[in-house]
Amino acid sequence: MAKGRQLALQAVHYLRKTIRYSDGASAVVTIGTLPAGAVVVAGAITVTTVFNSGTNNNVDIGTAGAPDGLATAVAMTSAGRKVFDELATSDDLVMAAETDIIATLGLTGTAASAGVAIVEVQFIVNNDL
Repeated sequence: MAKGRQLALQAVHYLRKTIRYSDGASAVVTIGTLPAGAVVVAGAITVTTVFNSGTNNNVDIGTAGAPDGLATAVAMTSAGRKVFDELATSDDLVMAAETDIIATLGLTGTAASAGVAIVEVQFIVNNDL
């Protein structure tokens, strides 16, 4: 599992993980782990191959406690970069403890036969020590 790496510099860090239709229609994929005190500042999903299940081709991004805390039902039916829209109101912006970030696929209807996307979560670490 990818851990959030921490540089000694004041810099934006990130987690990145590729998700695929073959992960499973309702798969929960761990993107990586943020360190305690990390603050999520941005995120996006870049769809490189369109997902093609029959009804829904969505993904939620969040934590185990709030699976859609960072992004809700992001449609993966067109190629391109989709920026997380809920960061300003999410309760999941500051990590009280080391926390896994997850992607929960919502592929319904006819089984998908294609779909690839890259999830990125940008964060800053607590270096106020």
